[in-house]
Amino acid sequence: MTTHHDRSNQALSLAASLALAACAIGHAAPARADSAVDIARLSAHVKTLASDAFEGRAPATPGEQKTVAYLVQQMQAAGLQPGGDLKNGT
Repeated sequence: MTTHHDRSNQALSLAASLALAACAIGHAAPARADSAVDIARLSAHVKTLASDAFEGRAPATPGEQKTVAYLVQQMQAAGLQPGGDLKNGT
């Protein structure tokens, strides 16, 4: 049985992965087979999100709020726009 907590963690993990990938690729030099992902940039995002400042990132905590704000900022900086139907979660 999947709980609300499990779904929240899954959604947050997916959002973090997508945000990090978009940021790493969105600011990279023109795509070449060997330079599609900026490893240093990706590493910096992982270190930021894993830092004590994000207080574990657990749902319904200040750490989650900080994580969401960071991800939103990074997505906006990469030029991404909201999409989907937020009322139905799709």
